[in-house]
Amino acid sequence: MSGNNSPAPKVKQTRKRKAKAIPPPDFLSDVAKSKWAETLVRLSTLGNDGALDLDVLTMYAIAYADVLFFDQDIKDQKGRLDALAELDLTQLQNRKAYDLVNNQYKSAIEKKNRSMVLVMNLGDKLGLNPSSRRKIKASQETANPFEDYLK
Repeated sequence: MSGNNSPAPKVKQTRKRKAKAIPPPDFLSDVAKSKWAETLVRLSTLGNDGALDLDVLTMYAIAYADVLFFDQDIKDQKGRLDALAELDLTQLQNRKAYDLVNNQYKSAIEKKNRSMVLVMNLGDKLGLNPSSRRKIKASQETANPFEDYLK
């Protein structure tokens, strides 16, 4: 039987990083606490937990919870708006109610959009997407350019 007698190629083994056991702040909602803990584990597996800014992580979790809250609020306001649209909107009382709910609906959409932008920006600061991870790792690896002069 002829075969390849060369040894099997070495496979680089990577150590699994263990997430730090840092509890989320008490003031966070349950949704935000869950996202906080989930993100901490994710950052740990990505190797970005060395210089982790817990305040940014906390703001990220709050903004994420806000997105979900406003998403539900939009659905609720839309249901109310649809119900009011079936009424006779020529009557002043019905028209005022419709306009009020319509303004609340638009406001919830604006708040959700602002929260989504905040989630994206804070996610970049945490290194939750590949391009921001490269920037974070590069800044961590960059030595002080004045180090030679300080000696």
